[in-house]
Amino acid sequence: MGLSATQIVESLAQLASLEPRFADAIKFAGYPEPRIRPRGYETLLRTIVGQQVSVAAAPLFGTSWKRCWARGARHTR
Repeated sequence: MGLSATQIVESLAQLASLEPRFADAIKFAGYPEPRIRPRGYETLLRTIVGQQVSVAAAPLFGTSWKRCWARGARHTR
């Protein structure tokens, strides 16, 4: 799941056409690489944790979840 390289370039080109500072930032830093992830709960949870805690800590949570799932822990309502 994610944006392709083409989608990223096209979207940032539109932003750059509306705001010159975006164009300057693209010239300085270039375009970001696509971050394609598989669909599913693991990606959803990693995304939420990454936004709420930090991207560096998210893999640690992912490792813990995988251990829980391997032991048979499941989501219940």
